[in-house]
Amino acid sequence: MNPIRVNDKFIEVTGFYERICGEGRLLAHQQIDKKHVMAEVVTCTRKEALLGSLEIAIEAAGIALLARCRSVDHLQRGLLRRQPLGSIHRQRQFGNAG
Repeated sequence: MNPIRVNDKFIEVTGFYERICGEGRLLAHQQIDKKHVMAEVVTCTRKEALLGSLEIAIEAAGIALLARCRSVDHLQRGLLRRQPLGSIHRQRQFGNAG
């Protein structure tokens, strides 16, 4: 799991690190009562933090979109078959070939 990213530029003023990205990972840790989460600590302005967060979000969205486009391309070429979700789950869970 990737670490969350926090900013330490204002820690002397606020007493806290400011989270830049990784809210979902932080919430997941809190839900399972983990007391510690790995964090990448950076020093930057709030504007730089926002731009960095947007860059990461755009990159993640682009990767997801690229994967979706590949799936559509494979469907069109006949390289990928549509299957009911239950059969896909059973194949992965039990290792059945089909």
